[in-house]
Amino acid sequence: QLSDSDTGELESGEADASEADASETPPINPAWATLDKWSLGGNGQTDSDGNFEIDLAAGAVELEVIREGYFCSPPTTETMLADPATEPLPELVLHPVPALNGRVLDATGQPVIGAIVRMRHIGRGVADPVGESSADGSFHLKLSRIPYANDGSGLQTDVSVVAIDPKSNRGGIANVDLTDASSTSEITITLAERSPDWALNVVQPVRPPVSEQVKEELAARLEQYSDGASGKVPPDLSQGTWLNTDARSLKDFRGKFVLLDFWFIGCGPCERDMPAIKLLYQRFFDQGFSVVSVHKDGQTPETVQKFANEKGMNYPIVVDNADGEITKQYKQLGVYFYPMYMLLGPDGKIIQSDVTSTGDHSLRMDKIELIYRELRERALRP
Repeated sequence: QLSDSDTGELESGEADASEADASETPPINPAWATLDKWSLGGNGQTDSDGNFEIDLAAGAVELEVIREGYFCSPPTTETMLADPATEPLPELVLHPVPALNGRVLDATGQPVIGAIVRMRHIGRGVADPVGESSADGSFHLKLSRIPYANDGSGLQTDVSVVAIDPKSNRGGIANVDLTDASSTSEITITLAERSPDWALNVVQPVRPPVSEQVKEELAARLEQYSDGASGKVPPDLSQGTWLNTDARSLKDFRGKFVLLDFWFIGCGPCERDMPAIKLLYQRFFDQGFSVVSVHKDGQTPETVQKFANEKGMNYPIVVDNADGEITKQYKQLGVYFYPMYMLLGPDGKIIQSDVTSTGDHSLRMDKIELIYRELRERALRP
């Protein structure tokens, strides 16, 4: 039984009967270590009373609850079943995922309006929540889930909240324990002078060492999609239907930094990234920046416009035509997964593409910090 009355999904894993000698198996990423021990045993859904049923075989069982807005502590529960037909499964207790509430202040203690505020962490998880400070410097960040630790040990409950002033080099950070209500409800971030790349490097995810195989794969990908490498000029998108703008091709954006946002209606990760895209456009537009959101083929411009209106996507959008010409062109540059991003400079050339980049930071995860750095470095040039 699940103690919360809201329904949720549960998954279980069953222990693998074969256990090879650890000395004979190659090292693997700790995040995937459980794959050596568990396999999917079944899943069920809770009813209005929190009861659930899962068909299981006898043996070791691990249970995990998946419910947006809630978490279990610990995230998984292990048990041993001798007779699954008669033995009850353990009762699981859910806790609500906390919201992050606080204020952004300057060095004198005065509120900072319009600061970009984002949760950062070293673990794995969905898109980190992002928002901005209001007239009294306050902010509210809503989490859907607590991220998982990179080493597979459980939940990453120690996170950071980073704030940057989009019009200056000021930034600040606060450390938060997601299991402590006082920690998440009374966050104070004080801004100080920072370098343009401070926000990019202040929280560094722990990444496993890059193997020679991965290096070879990256080199092969860079060669295969060389037209999408830094310094190249991408296709101008003139074949599509443009929405929310008088522009008709990328040439109309020369002189601006441009984030190309490749997406489509029905893409869950694309929709989770939309708050960050909207905030980038709102906060950096007057500094020579724009978003061009590129919808792949498969939907009419009318459908995309209706969706954009409902979601508050007021930035330029180009919709590929029924012949899919734009989609075909950008596949040659490696755009075959969504969402995917490219950052163009004022000269129209690619600064970074997530397909061909070999650096430590991706636009997928660090678009706000990467774009902030480019704009602040340009502002500091004589």
